[in-house]
Amino acid sequence: MWKARYNIAHLILLVLVILIAGCNDQATITKSDSDAKTDQSRIGYGRSETTSELDEAPDWDQFLADILAAEQAERQAMADSFITLLEDSEDYGFPLTVENQCVYLFTAGYSSVQVPGDHNNWTPSADPMSRIPGTDLFYREKTYELDARLDYKFVTPGDNWILDPRNPRQVTGGYGPNSELAMPDYVDPWEIEYNPDIPHGTLESFQFTSDSLNNSRGVKVYLPAGYDPEGAYPAIYVHDGGEYVSLASMKNTLDNLIDAELIEPVIAVFVNPINRMTEYWLNEPFKWMFVNELVPYIDSNYPTDPQPAARAVMGCSLGGLTSVYFAHNHPDVFGYAGGHSSAVYVNNNELINDIAADDPTDVVYYLDAGTYEASIYQSSTALKDVLEGKGNSVTWQVWHEGHSWGAWRAHTDNILQTFFSTSGVKE
Repeated sequence: MWKARYNIAHLILLVLVILIAGCNDQATITKSDSDAKTDQSRIGYGRSETTSELDEAPDWDQFLADILAAEQAERQAMADSFITLLEDSEDYGFPLTVENQCVYLFTAGYSSVQVPGDHNNWTPSADPMSRIPGTDLFYREKTYELDARLDYKFVTPGDNWILDPRNPRQVTGGYGPNSELAMPDYVDPWEIEYNPDIPHGTLESFQFTSDSLNNSRGVKVYLPAGYDPEGAYPAIYVHDGGEYVSLASMKNTLDNLIDAELIEPVIAVFVNPINRMTEYWLNEPFKWMFVNELVPYIDSNYPTDPQPAARAVMGCSLGGLTSVYFAHNHPDVFGYAGGHSSAVYVNNNELINDIAADDPTDVVYYLDAGTYEASIYQSSTALKDVLEGKGNSVTWQVWHEGHSWGAWRAHTDNILQTFFSTSGVKE
């Protein structure tokens, strides 16, 4: 009897052990499935299955579809994971750019965020960001050219304009720094960087006093490495000279191009305005001072070649307008004129109309414009057409950029190589 009871008890115990083991196995299986799901959420959107690195482009569209389909309680963790994915990436960042798709991303507890910049003529309301419900993640999707480069900022409630805190790329302009978007095919300008391993030119600074205008202005003169006081150098005069030195790094550009033998050694004269909006607005007294006082002073104190075929003038925006204005009216002084984003539309295209009505000259021009500065692009195109119709040599470049020192600093070498090249014009 005891034996029978033992057998029954043993049988019951065995069944209990099996049931408990089964529960444990089920718990293990459930945990493994959960881990697999967690790992999959970490691996997704381009992340490698074996490392934390991205092995392909982040799939923003898939992420957005997944997070919007998820329970709201899960969304913040998903958003945080995606942001971390980009922060850890060496090839992708903020904004996220894949081919010609751009996604601006911003995390904050604000009620609204906007994205003004070159792409919308700095109009905040043109590009409001969308907030993913249940998260602090704002986004704005845009499509740009593969080689576009644009300035932008974020605007938060209270009209607070801020830089993109996750984007290390910045461009400093006349109103301070902006965040910089560079699309995948944009090539950074190597020539603006300081190279400690090459010879460097020098800058001399002085105040130039005009008798005709009864004022004084700052001038810097760049003398190339190996400068010979007995030489005969071509010269280029630069409007907004101080900003071309500080914001466009033009001294570095000159040093690098001369060292690489892409241009011949030149003397550059950086001239500051006193009242920019007056002097650079088709101003006859300012032009007279420049041609009859400043240029002769430079020729008398530095070894410049006095021929117009060895003298250029350049500038950006109103400075570009002024450069074209000077050269057209004084081809006996300036044989070359360069304009970045030249504001030739002023006074209802007055300068364009004057050039169209006047006799042709032998001036060689460089002109460029960005597709994200509509009035500049349209009027500069019209000027280019008029000059070519007159028989002038015109180098014309169009960039997928805006009205920015980020564009002008990257294309100063194009002007220099157009006028002083030893091996052809940069593409």
